[in-house]
Amino acid sequence: MKTTKIIKTNDMNRKINNILDKRYFHVCTSFNDRCVGNIEWEIYYSNLPENLYFSNKNKSLLSSKRNIISDIYALKDRFEKEKQLIIKANIEEYIKISYENYSNMSKIKSYFTETIVDILLINVFLVFFNILFFKSVEISILNLINTILIAILAIRKNIKIDKKINKFQNDIEENYIQEKIRQQGLYFVEKLRKQIY
Repeated sequence: MKTTKIIKTNDMNRKINNILDKRYFHVCTSFNDRCVGNIEWEIYYSNLPENLYFSNKNKSLLSSKRNIISDIYALKDRFEKEKQLIIKANIEEYIKISYENYSNMSKIKSYFTETIVDILLINVFLVFFNILFFKSVEISILNLINTILIAILAIRKNIKIDKKINKFQNDIEENYIQEKIRQQGLYFVEKLRKQIY
């Protein structure tokens, strides 16, 4: 019976966490025989300085006692709109930070690409050197295979680098938003609460 209670509370916790972003919201679930579905839940805004998060002023945003699951989706939608408003309100600062980071990442990618091009040029030089002095078909074939393998590797690595750059840019945006919201403290939580109800 205890295992069933744990499974039910964990399932509800997972369900809510699949709706809301864990970086911003904390979900508390508990088993209660007197509740609908036997699960009681509360959602707190967690992206706050520690002293504010644990203070009595940080009340739950939503609770199974007064809300339903559709309210969680409404909270998510409202919160996503707030995040976009933060970017719009700080667009100049955000663009500057984003551009600087993207530029630095692009320089790293460019350095990698230049290194691969240098290796391929050395390979081409070796092919010509072989043609002029050794005239070995085997060496030419090995160099050709080597060149193809290096080119394939370079293409695959460039694709991975592009994905990492995009992920890094998304992380920068999320960290920027998190910090701007954290600076607002409980004011942001109250603003969010008023927009939900």
